[in-house]
Amino acid sequence: MQLALTTSTLAGDLQEKLQAAAKAGFAGVELFEKDLLYSDKSASELQSLAQQLGLQLFTLQPFTDFEGLPPALRSKAFERAQRKFQLMQELGITTLVVTSSTSPQAAADWQVLAADLAELADGAAQFQLRIAYEPLPWAAQIKTLQQAFELVQLAQRPNLGLVLDSFSFFALKTELTSLSAALVERIFIVQLADSPELTMDIQQLDKHFRCYAGQGILPLPALFKQLRALGFAGLVSQKVPCEEFRASNPYQIARNGYRSLQWLIKQTAAEPNPAPSLLSSLEFVELASQGGEANWLEQLLLALGFRKTHQHRSKEVGLYRQGQINLLINREADSFANAYYDRHGSSVCALGLGSNQLEQVLANCREYRCDFVQSPHLPDEMALPAIRNVGDGLLYLVDTAQAERFFEVDFVPLPPESLNPLGFGLTRIDHITQAVSSTEFLAVIQFYQILFGLTANAEYDLIDRNGIVHSRSLVNAEHSVQFPINTSLSRESSTERFRVGLSGSGVQHIALQCEDIFAVAKQLNPHHILPISPNYYEEVQAEFLLDAALVESMRAHNILYDANEQGEFFHIYTRHINGLFFEIVQRQGYQGFGERNAAARLAAQAREYQRMRELLLI
Repeated sequence: MQLALTTSTLAGDLQEKLQAAAKAGFAGVELFEKDLLYSDKSASELQSLAQQLGLQLFTLQPFTDFEGLPPALRSKAFERAQRKFQLMQELGITTLVVTSSTSPQAAADWQVLAADLAELADGAAQFQLRIAYEPLPWAAQIKTLQQAFELVQLAQRPNLGLVLDSFSFFALKTELTSLSAALVERIFIVQLADSPELTMDIQQLDKHFRCYAGQGILPLPALFKQLRALGFAGLVSQKVPCEEFRASNPYQIARNGYRSLQWLIKQTAAEPNPAPSLLSSLEFVELASQGGEANWLEQLLLALGFRKTHQHRSKEVGLYRQGQINLLINREADSFANAYYDRHGSSVCALGLGSNQLEQVLANCREYRCDFVQSPHLPDEMALPAIRNVGDGLLYLVDTAQAERFFEVDFVPLPPESLNPLGFGLTRIDHITQAVSSTEFLAVIQFYQILFGLTANAEYDLIDRNGIVHSRSLVNAEHSVQFPINTSLSRESSTERFRVGLSGSGVQHIALQCEDIFAVAKQLNPHHILPISPNYYEEVQAEFLLDAALVESMRAHNILYDANEQGEFFHIYTRHINGLFFEIVQRQGYQGFGERNAAARLAAQAREYQRMRELLLI
C-alpha cells in the first residue's frame, strides 16, 4: 500500500508542495493540474525534482466533463485527452483521474457513457496509462460509486478502474455493505477525507470543511478495514483541498496528513491494540521571561504561595515549587527560552510531560515524524528529549520510571525553602489549556491522541460575549494529565485576543489543584484575582440552592461554583500577565472544567481587557 497526498491540499507553489510531501514521509503525490499550470518548471524538470526528493507522481487530476458529450464537444474532449497523455509521459505519471461529468449536455444513455470511457481507456493504453474514474455526488448522471462500478463494468477495459472518495461515499449515505469484492477489485485509488457533522449543501461542505482522517465524524476506520478485508492494497491518498489548509504552512499540513494516515492504518490492523495512555504526570511548566517582566511573573508566583526552591546548576533558570507543582522561570540569555520570549513575550515556552513508558513515547514520536529539538546541557546534566509542540513551544519528555526527579539532577536546592514547599496548599497541576488557531484545532487534538494515547472528550462551546470559543479536552485514564484545547473564529474573543497578543498559539492558562480553596483564597492578595460580577452569585444561589453563608464566602473571594452528578467544583481565576492566567480549583468527585462558568469568566476577562485598553496599557 502506497501513501500519497493530493497537491491541492497544500499551500505554496508546486516545488514547495513536493518538498513538504517528501519531508512529511509520503511516497508520492497526486498532481493537481492547476498546480502544474502555475508552476514555472517544465514537466521534465518537475519529474527530475520528484525523483531527487524520492517522490512518485502517481496521478494527474482532475480530467473533467468528458463522457457523453455531443459530437462537436466530444472530439475536443478526446483532443484534450491526447494532450494529457503526452504530458503524463513527460511527467512519469501513469494514472489519469477522470471525474464523472457535471455537464448538462452529457448524455443519459449509459451505453454512450461506457463507450466514451472505453475509447478513452484504449487511448491511454497506447501510452501504457490507466484511467481512474471518480463519481461526483453532484454529477449529471454518475453520482455514486455503485453507478461508477456498473459503468466501468460495462466499458470492459482492464486499465479502467475506480476512485473511491470517502467524503463523497459517506455524503451520499452509502452503506459499507455495498462494497463487494468485485467492486473493490476495480478500485485503483482510495482518496480519504473526513468531515465534521454539518448539515449543508454537499458541494459547500466538500469545498470548505474536509479534514484529515480521524478529525471528523465519518467512520473511516470501518471503511478502511472493510477495504483491506476485501483485498484492497492500492494507492491511498489524502485529498483535503480546504481553504484553511491552503492558507497554512505546507509542511505542517503535510505532516499532519501523514500522521493521520499512519493512525488510520494502525486503527485497522488485523488485531488493533487499544492505544494505552502513555503520560502519567505533568512534570513541569517552563515560563520564558526577562527583566522586569520576569520579576512581575515571579511576584505572581510568590503571591500564589510558590517559593523558589532550586536554581539550575549552569543556567539562569529558577524552580518554584508548591506541593507537587514545578514551575520554572527561564531568564537564560542566548537560549531557546530567550528566543521564545523575543517572539512572544512572557509566556509558557515548554511543558514537561512525565511518562513511565518513555521508550514507547519516543518510538511514537519518531514514527509520526515529530521535530526533535536538542537542548544544550553539561555532561552531568539530564538530557531530556524534546519535541515541538503546537505553535513553536517545546514538549520535554521526562522518564518518571527513573528514581531521580529532573530537578534533583540539574538543580541546586535552596534550603530551607526546598525542604517542604507547602505554600498555600496548592497540590498539583490540574490542567493546562492551550489556545490554537481553527486550522490547528483538529490536528492538535489528533497529535495528543496518537502520540500519547490521550482520550478526546466531546467538543463543547464556551459563550464569550465577543464570539464562540470551541473547546475539546484530552485526558489520560487517571485524569492526572488534562489538556483543554480552545479555538475561536472571533478575533475579539478571549482565545483570539490571547493568540494575537502572543503572536501565535500556546498555553493560555494553568489550573492548579488544592484541597481547600477557601483556605487558599484567604491567603491570596485580592489584587491578583479576577473580579467576578456580583450578579453571578445571585444566579448560582438560585440554581443550586446553596447556603447563603457559603455563597457570601464565595462572593468575598471571587470563587465560582459548579456541580453535577459526580460532585462539586470550586474555582478562582487570577488576572493575566501577557494573556497568561492561573486558575485554582477544588474538586470533590467532579471531572469537568467548570464549563457552565465560562461565560462569567470570559465576561470578567473582557471587562479587564477593556479597562486596560482605557488605561492605554494595551
